[in-house]
Amino acid sequence: MFDSDNITFTAEGSSALDTEATTTPGSTTGTSTAATSITWTDIEKPANLQDIHETPSYRSIYTTPPPVKYPYMPSKALEDIPGVSYALELFLASHMVESEDYCNESDVKKERLYFATGYGLIQCVKALMSYADEASLLLQGIEHTKQGNFIATQHRKKAAFFTSRLAGYVVSSLNTTGVGFIRSMTVVERHAELVYAESLFEKALLGIVYSGDWLAFIKETLNMRTTIQVYRTLHKYINTLDAESVARGGPAEDPSIDAHFRSGVYLGAGMSSLILSLLPNKLLTIIEMFGYKGDRAEALELLGRAGGWSKDSDEPGVSAAQEGVRRTICDMALLIFHLVLSSFTFDGIDVGMAQKIINWNLKRYPDGVFFLFGAGRASLARSQPLRAISYYTRAMQVQTQYRNLHHISYWEIAIARMALWHIRGSLEQFLP
Repeated sequence: MFDSDNITFTAEGSSALDTEATTTPGSTTGTSTAATSITWTDIEKPANLQDIHETPSYRSIYTTPPPVKYPYMPSKALEDIPGVSYALELFLASHMVESEDYCNESDVKKERLYFATGYGLIQCVKALMSYADEASLLLQGIEHTKQGNFIATQHRKKAAFFTSRLAGYVVSSLNTTGVGFIRSMTVVERHAELVYAESLFEKALLGIVYSGDWLAFIKETLNMRTTIQVYRTLHKYINTLDAESVARGGPAEDPSIDAHFRSGVYLGAGMSSLILSLLPNKLLTIIEMFGYKGDRAEALELLGRAGGWSKDSDEPGVSAAQEGVRRTICDMALLIFHLVLSSFTFDGIDVGMAQKIINWNLKRYPDGVFFLFGAGRASLARSQPLRAISYYTRAMQVQTQYRNLHHISYWEIAIARMALWHIRGSLEQFLP
């Protein structure tokens, strides 16, 4: 007789060792020992012997925290990008508290363009994970995102007066609107425009969650509209410069645009278009009357372009050393669409592409809780509940700083055990 209460959960090809992770806090390049029955041999095995002597595409360029220059000069705001990239790697390697402390200590006054908004993003994530337990975290998140938005506004190029903007619609050479206005900016001002849109989106999202009323929803929706408009303009700017580069006989991507800016525009434009494409057809028809369009295929292509992902290769075309700072967030957005939103739609879903992204990022972040969640979800999508349970169990063991994330594992493990008809084990996930 089948005994559902005495199942031993062991992943396919797994090891019997049960040791703890040994990644050193503050480092994203350390090795990790399996904390559950998962082995990473199938992920890390080189394609051939020559690959052993080559630098892996997932190898981080940061072994120590990058230096932060003082005093801060707004004209040199982009020198902080390596520091924010390092903080993001810490966060994705499940060292959330160390990442938060690093951002806070690097910019105590919250006056730096990238550190202020990066710290605000961390507070936004914390608030969204715990708003049901502690509303004060939501208020803190809103305040920090407001501060990041204020700092971005200070770094942005001042908009022309209304009469000048009106004249700019007639005489494009005035460069008061559209692509011409973006062209007239300095590199820092263009980055500030991008950061402004990002922080405005974060503030709007937290505002909707905190208030919960229709008036606030309408107000924040208008902020979302501003965000989408900024992303559209920046995307047009990139497309224009790329087209001009090709016309001159140059590369397909204009080298004057840095990878950090590109990855941010791809993330914003891709997510905006993807969200619009998920709306009901009747509502989408109304939105398109105002000039907004949700093209799902284009959105997925933009998000994949940040990492150089394609169906023809298991490895990305953009390595960790070449990537923009927002590349990993683009990867996570793709995983959410292919593995989570696949419960609501089927158009554009590609579990195989999601698996490629997971495999590469797990080499980079062996203890990365978000990619372990993705691996578990992909295993469920492939009808491998035992393997999914191992991934979710490991996700709980490698990260104890944000304990609210454990609830994702509890729920997914319960579903996996239900699929195995392990009813008692499924119920145990919800018992205190």
